[in-house]
Amino acid sequence: MFPSPHVIDEGYWREPLDLSISMTLGGQFFKYFHQHIYPIMNVATSESSFYQYAELPAELQLRILQQCHAPTLFQLMHTTRDLRIESKKLFFSDQTTWYRIPVGHLLLGGLPGESMYDLDFLASIEQLDFKCFLEITIYAGIGQFWQNVQRLCPRIKRVMFSTEGASFHDEPHVFGCYRKMAQLCPRGIDVFFYTPEKEKEAVGRRVKRVLWRLRAAHQDLDTSITPKREEHFNHPAAIVVPPEKPYRGRVGDFLKSRTLWNKFNGQRFAAKMHRAAAIEKHYFEGRHEPFGCSVTGCGAWFEQPEQYTTHLLATGHGPDETAPASVEALFAENTKRIQRLREEQIEAHRYFWNWWGEWPTEQRNMAEKEVMDQLEHDALYAEDKPVANHGLLLMIHDVEDNQAV
Repeated sequence: MFPSPHVIDEGYWREPLDLSISMTLGGQFFKYFHQHIYPIMNVATSESSFYQYAELPAELQLRILQQCHAPTLFQLMHTTRDLRIESKKLFFSDQTTWYRIPVGHLLLGGLPGESMYDLDFLASIEQLDFKCFLEITIYAGIGQFWQNVQRLCPRIKRVMFSTEGASFHDEPHVFGCYRKMAQLCPRGIDVFFYTPEKEKEAVGRRVKRVLWRLRAAHQDLDTSITPKREEHFNHPAAIVVPPEKPYRGRVGDFLKSRTLWNKFNGQRFAAKMHRAAAIEKHYFEGRHEPFGCSVTGCGAWFEQPEQYTTHLLATGHGPDETAPASVEALFAENTKRIQRLREEQIEAHRYFWNWWGEWPTEQRNMAEKEVMDQLEHDALYAEDKPVANHGLLLMIHDVEDNQAV
């Protein structure tokens, strides 16, 4: 057994268990947009109306709206004009919610037609999270990157770069890259770096993620960058994947298969940690029943919450050990659910690629011609550039090449 690469925040086991929440390979939980606004469906509704609301002073109306959580605000964004305006402001100004899009898209062009996300939604976002890899080297395109960010998200106020693996203090050349990103960031945007701390900082406890401010919005271009560890600014409470454009035509078929692949992997990575949280709940939520690791030869004993999850992360124990019957039953069903998602993904993958065919057949040539025609004329994707250089066509070619290896 090897230690887990995951960095799991303490206290996760106390959260309501939602097996549909996804996770990155490094242990960062995230939601898709429909999950972010879904809880409104679980709230009891009433046929009555609060007629007096419109008669309240504007300050009181605003204070009431400020108490609403994201699902409620999203519903209010689809009501009367005044409520729409104020609820939308509050919905997108929440400083604990970050919207994640791939950093590669903005490095390679970032044109609206090349985005797979809803453009009207992106235009309202104030906080962006970019999941990055430590080996990223993007010096040449930094200026263009920031232009692309502001073109797609003109209301942007804060940008966060999230990494998996070691903290940037362990990798000076990596920090140099993000420092350059921050130095060339346009005035008016705060730049943050969200990364696991160094293991030597976490003596006797689990490694946690740390939020660093690389640049404040009021600083000028090329200001000297000194990282500041954020102790007071809210750490991310939710990382959310924005809503996508509708799946239309053959391009939509391809994007659907990619999204399903990402969803399957997110669920697969999360399953083990959801299971650990369920075991913690079984023994310690509303009771106190110490228990031991069931892996043969392991004598670990857990007297307090979090000890089991910490042990799992340090040893790699967990996936094959016996859990309480109620947990086993729950996760047997979860395994079936993930398998159904996998089957849906395989079906979508085959649907597109069986149609696409193999190079250099006539079928493959005709399919590529149809995709290029859609990219050139469909308003969802069309851009004022040679269609052969369209980002989505290049993405299809990239997946095709990887499958052929």
